[in-house]
Amino acid sequence: MNQRSNFMTGAHLLPSRTAARTFQQPLRAEAPTPIAPSADVEQSYRSEALDETISSMLQIGVNVDRGRSVLDRAKLRSSLSERGLSDVVQEKIFSILQKSSDLAGARQKSRSELDEIIEAIAKAKLNLEIERERSDLPIPASEKAEQTFKGRKDAFAKAQTELNLLEDEKRRLTEIGTALSAESAAQRSLSDHLVAYIRKLPTKGSIKAFPGSVNPKLELGETLIEAVEQRRRNIRNGRSDLEKIKAAPFPSTEAKPLVRSQINALAEAGRPNLNDVIYRRGEIQWPKENLRLEVYSLAAGKDGSFAAAERFNSLAAFAWLFRDQIISKLESDIDAHADDGALTPAQRVARSTQVRAEILLNEREEEALIVAMEAGGASFARRPDADPRAVLGLSDDAPASVE
Repeated sequence: MNQRSNFMTGAHLLPSRTAARTFQQPLRAEAPTPIAPSADVEQSYRSEALDETISSMLQIGVNVDRGRSVLDRAKLRSSLSERGLSDVVQEKIFSILQKSSDLAGARQKSRSELDEIIEAIAKAKLNLEIERERSDLPIPASEKAEQTFKGRKDAFAKAQTELNLLEDEKRRLTEIGTALSAESAAQRSLSDHLVAYIRKLPTKGSIKAFPGSVNPKLELGETLIEAVEQRRRNIRNGRSDLEKIKAAPFPSTEAKPLVRSQINALAEAGRPNLNDVIYRRGEIQWPKENLRLEVYSLAAGKDGSFAAAERFNSLAAFAWLFRDQIISKLESDIDAHADDGALTPAQRVARSTQVRAEILLNEREEEALIVAMEAGGASFARRPDADPRAVLGLSDDAPASVE
């Protein structure tokens, strides 16, 4: 696969980066014994450190492994440790943040190169126009016509060739820049997604690593990239199944009691009050309902106001008169539609739990395949909405990502 097709398919293989892990030794000096800060002050400091330090480390060209300073790195590690994340998980986070920074830098460099090419094309077009005008000038009598004509023709052809080469280079850089922009945006979205997840983790927690091993099997002749795409299809299908479970109707045994309860409540609200008739030979008190009306003023600058009103509750009275007929009709409609693919609340929970477990397994296998590619010196873009538990290797019972 050539370079261009790799970029366009999102499977462009980038060289792996091994960040130097060098730390400056702090100067040793005698200092008074520090006063320990209160628990509230220390907690506030560490919470602010996560937001400030991650933000600074996502700047273009910043080497995350070294950080802006030893203090930045220490603050970030402290915040991550407070959330019970192991050293292995922390290194994974640093690696992902570094890749975001690297891609942002590569995108910026690509833009600069494209700007240079655009400037060179403008000069090449001007040069071509000059050579075109020279070719139209009359040949002096002192020069050999054939030789001068050939020289002008060759100069014009050279200028045209140079312009064509620059235009080709512009198209190439534009394609690379487009691919880098998409990859950089996806990587930054992944970083933001993971950071948002980490922020929601409780401090002083104990987030455990995934205890098992993930060894995805490849079909005969299947490549790592094809295996990743298959897992992604499985994930999409699983999410679609979850939506179907949510949208599934409830069985008639669940729906009918709800209908009876609602119609009975409405019918009771519509029952006329006969107390005045029975005890005082007064009038029937028909059911009423209160209305809240919004009143608009036509005068400029006047805000709308509200008014209250009362009217005969015809719907409630209708339900009181024809309670049994309404319930019977509604239950007939339920019988006609409710039991087609219906799920009880218990069935919804059981199926949703099973599907989520299958999705997470596919997410873990997807991450294992990407790690295998990275171990071979290649890189494959992770999904911006990948489950943090799979990417960071956290246990199944760790807080799930927000769907």
